[in-house]
Amino acid sequence: DPIGETVSYLRKDASWLHLDRDDRGEVNDTILVDGDELVYPINQEVVTIRGIIPGEYIVNLYYYDKAGSDPVPVEVKVDRVNPTLKTVFAQTFELNAQDQELTALRFSIDREGNVFGINRLPLRLTPYKLDQMPSWVE
Repeated sequence: DPIGETVSYLRKDASWLHLDRDDRGEVNDTILVDGDELVYPINQEVVTIRGIIPGEYIVNLYYYDKAGSDPVPVEVKVDRVNPTLKTVFAQTFELNAQDQELTALRFSIDREGNVFGINRLPLRLTPYKLDQMPSWVE
């Protein structure tokens, strides 16, 4: 966010950012209903910005664990929900390799919450690779 906070699977709350759902594929998509195992077929992560902090926001994708050999399509969507629902960005990207990080978009918000200045200037937000994980990461 504009004050330098980052929300991720390592830190789900940061200033007014909140990771509502950290989706790890089928790992956390299976539930028991009346003794039957059901798999929720949609994988999505949701980040909420709970207030307006004017400035730039960066949305990066990070391929944590590669489960197969096929590329993984990732749809990124930014919706403004107040005062009415409006999609301000939607695009599908492809992740190909474990530990891959990709800047999906950067955008700015003004004091009224209007989105402008959408671009894809790359910036790595993950300060390490998986084989160099800090000791404090479980």
